[in-house]
Amino acid sequence: MARYGVPYLGSKSRIAPWVVEHIPSAEVFVDLFAGGCAVTHAALLAGRWERYIVNDLSDAPRLFIDAANGRYADETRIPTREEFFAQKDDDPYIRYLFSFGNNGRSYLFSRDVEEVKVCASKMLVAPTLTERYRLYRRFIRLLGHDYRDRAIIELQTCESLQRLQRLQRLQSLRGDYRAVPIPDGAVVYCDPPYRGTNCGCYGGFDFDAFDAWLASCGHLCVVSEYTAPAGCVEVAARQKQCSASANGKSQRVTERLFVHESQLETYERMIGAVYAESA
Repeated sequence: MARYGVPYLGSKSRIAPWVVEHIPSAEVFVDLFAGGCAVTHAALLAGRWERYIVNDLSDAPRLFIDAANGRYADETRIPTREEFFAQKDDDPYIRYLFSFGNNGRSYLFSRDVEEVKVCASKMLVAPTLTERYRLYRRFIRLLGHDYRDRAIIELQTCESLQRLQRLQRLQSLRGDYRAVPIPDGAVVYCDPPYRGTNCGCYGGFDFDAFDAWLASCGHLCVVSEYTAPAGCVEVAARQKQCSASANGKSQRVTERLFVHESQLETYERMIGAVYAESA
């Protein structure tokens, strides 16, 4: 759920460091469709930018910032399905961390695995060893006898927040991507809704308008997508597992990064400087 005390939200959490490796250094890092801020989190840890601007239509970035500042340091709630639907509209912690794909609407676990998943989650955050052992025994019973001798639970401890001291230089916005004031010399990361997928809170997203904005905005933008936006060139690709449903089924997809052809020369020069510094 978290590392450095910060919740990982969204499908980018596992590949965020890879994404950041392919974003050039600049004075300002702009995460235009920030979602749960997984890529911003990785950028903060990389430390190659002086300031950070995160924007999204949802209030998920505020959850990230609050968590990084310690608001949820002692949070141990693991809601059931009923608790989720009763609390999600008023509590961003419940709404995003326990919704499927962090969409803020549907519950994280399918009905057939809900009981065992909730038990395992509660076991991992239980405040005492006695409570962990109690939940562990219940977890094993729920799994069944076949798993009894080979179930292994790894308990992890959160590392300190010292590497996230750049948070005071992080600005959070909530609005349309076209209204975000982007400083000169900034590098922009765009993770818009993917064509042919569920757009979530970006329902009705105008892909043609986004393509036109990319061509005319005048800023270096690195775009995550499965297929190339109009006029864009692929600069990196990586396969990843993508959850297809709440029942745990998944498929392998290729995550691709693009820049507009008008910015390709600038991108290659700037990313080359990053590689040279790390060599």
